[in-house]
Amino acid sequence: MKESGQVLLIAVFIGLLLLVAIPVIVLVNTTGIMHHVASAKRDKGTAIAEEGIQYAIQALKDNGPAKWASILAGGGAANYPADCPPTGSALIMGADGGQFKLACSIGTNGAQPYEVRVLSTAYMPDTGQATLVPTRTIQAFLSKKTLAVTLPSGYTASLAARLASPPSVMSSGNLYVGWGPIAVTSNQSWMVQDYTDSLNAGLVGGTPIFGWGPSQMDSKQNPRKFSPANIKGDGNLPAPYAGSQQRSGPYPGPNAGFPVSDNKEYWAWTSLGFSGPVDTATYVTMANASSCPNPPMCGNCAASIPGHCYFPSVGSDTAIFDTGFTVTGSPPVIVVDGNAQIKNVAMDVYPAGAIIVTGNLNLGPATDPTALTPANTPYHIPITAPLEYPYFAGWNQAGNQGQNQMGSENLHGFVYVGQSLTIDTCATNSTPGFWKLMGVLAVDGLLQVKTGSGLILWYDDIANHNVLMPTFALMIDSQNEIATQ
Repeated sequence: MKESGQVLLIAVFIGLLLLVAIPVIVLVNTTGIMHHVASAKRDKGTAIAEEGIQYAIQALKDNGPAKWASILAGGGAANYPADCPPTGSALIMGADGGQFKLACSIGTNGAQPYEVRVLSTAYMPDTGQATLVPTRTIQAFLSKKTLAVTLPSGYTASLAARLASPPSVMSSGNLYVGWGPIAVTSNQSWMVQDYTDSLNAGLVGGTPIFGWGPSQMDSKQNPRKFSPANIKGDGNLPAPYAGSQQRSGPYPGPNAGFPVSDNKEYWAWTSLGFSGPVDTATYVTMANASSCPNPPMCGNCAASIPGHCYFPSVGSDTAIFDTGFTVTGSPPVIVVDGNAQIKNVAMDVYPAGAIIVTGNLNLGPATDPTALTPANTPYHIPITAPLEYPYFAGWNQAGNQGQNQMGSENLHGFVYVGQSLTIDTCATNSTPGFWKLMGVLAVDGLLQVKTGSGLILWYDDIANHNVLMPTFALMIDSQNEIATQ
């Protein structure tokens, strides 16, 4: 009897436990299922919104370069694709059955003057309902693809300088690239450490020029460097700035045992993609419409149209641009088929013009500082400039990215050299003298900086996005998820 009572008590106790446990287990399982469903819904919504971004890119591309330019110029809703109007589209069916709405605009939420902002909002059935509701919104900033490198991730970086081979900096030579990345497109190993002492020659009264010591290309750890081959710096250098990281190779990357890729300063990946050739044919047409009343000096320097700026017959001769040369146009463009030398003259072709030399170009020697210094002109500090200084937050002009400034330079705008570019001496108020270019540079041969000479390139992304390419393509400058619209 006693044992039966104990069994009964145990059974009652177990029953009570089950009454409590079963709802808890059901609740936990239900919560887990609901979380899984919600996560899956978020993931699917993100995928649908990303598909919408790609759809918008294709729609804007198919819309054509003329309407793209009209959109950026504020030409009105009629220039936008029907599927991506400023006021928002109707629901669009994606390839996998997902539905989204698109809206395109300019000048909003930090869009740069060369960018179109795209909002893509995914629509999915509400829980337990047939009604479609907005679930995810992604914004992307698109721009025209010009001189750029495409990363394995699919994102694209616009370039300050695109070089066919690693630059050659002679003893006491100087090379500085600021606010934008530099890329070498060949498979030659890039020995950046060779530039370590190049700015030691840049001391004025014992003070480093710009407050810098040795060349930033190596010890200052900026700007970003892209190459499909090895990039090597000196891993034994001390940390150049307080709080920055001392380098120690090898970095993880595709080339084991070589300090190549930290994915901050060095980007050495065989899968990098580089933009195609410059549209020299269109630039020739623009040069024929530009005015050059005082042609360069040489035996074969006659312009195609007298008084204009296309010089088709220079060849192995050298067109010498010196004191008194001027160029004007809308935009101003100079094209030399052959070799050229720029001496005691400043040239401003910003923002949409160009200096095109299909042969070799020599900058200098120049001896007249007055002729080399134009009036102050505007330049644009790219919004991406902080990316060039991954180990140094206090870089020159920090906090001013995305803004227009005023400065003076010898060359202003886009410079393209079909063969080699040689930097010779330049008369300025500092020692040694630097050639200064504010804009963007492309060299399809060797960039060589001679002993005692220097080149400073300040990148301007407006100049870059005005470079003409034979094909019209768009790229994503940045993309992120925002509050559902």
